[in-house]
Amino acid sequence: MKYIYFIVSLFSVLNAQVGINTSTPKEALDIQGALTIRGHLRVNGTDINEGNTGRNMNLLVSNGENKAPEWKSLKIPVIQPKRYYLLYTDSFNDRTGVRPATVTGASTYNYGMTLPSNWSVISGLTKQFTVTNTDSKAYFLYEAVAHINSASQYSGVDFACGIFVDNALIGVRSADLHQATAATYPFLTYTLMATSQSSLSVGTHEVKVACTRRANYGSFTGNLAVGTNATGATNIDNFMAQSSLKIEVFEVPSKFLNIVNE
Repeated sequence: MKYIYFIVSLFSVLNAQVGINTSTPKEALDIQGALTIRGHLRVNGTDINEGNTGRNMNLLVSNGENKAPEWKSLKIPVIQPKRYYLLYTDSFNDRTGVRPATVTGASTYNYGMTLPSNWSVISGLTKQFTVTNTDSKAYFLYEAVAHINSASQYSGVDFACGIFVDNALIGVRSADLHQATAATYPFLTYTLMATSQSSLSVGTHEVKVACTRRANYGSFTGNLAVGTNATGATNIDNFMAQSSLKIEVFEVPSKFLNIVNE
């Protein structure tokens, strides 16, 4: 009877939760303390398959709750010290644009100036991005079409658009859009590239694109549109005039990995 009792007890233990250094295990095997593995580790085993040990330089990656982990290879290039690498890039587009109506004056603008409250911000191009290393260079490329609903020769506007990071100006360009001939509803392609003059701090930053109407020319007091079509003009639509913003952040990684890709 003692021999039979031992077999039954062992069977019940093997089908229960087992704890090492704990009397209240939370999983099938709960180890409270360090674990040393002297041999290989297998995952995704079944009743007829002993599981996979992975390949050289594989990492064991979690697939989330209630899902078995997997062996995977990181596709990361070898990083050389003191070299810049493109660690973040993204691009966005917007068809809403802005139609600045207030004339703010043909003044000069300084690097680092705070975003003026009377400039029109293109909300669809307001984006956040992240810098992960202390040595970085950020590049921004903004493109759009500027459009006016003028039909009078020698009439138009002087306007400017700027790129702001954390509400501080890092790049600006003014442009003149007017009627040199008798053409109706003139437009031009506007391009602005800006670069941070110093490394951005580690963390999350926000970029904005904003435009202002600097001055009117001739008798023009009509509508100026940037990144969309001018009100009442029919020669282009908001798809043709849409704006885009591209962000690229190059950084010198502070930690280096020597990963062998498989």
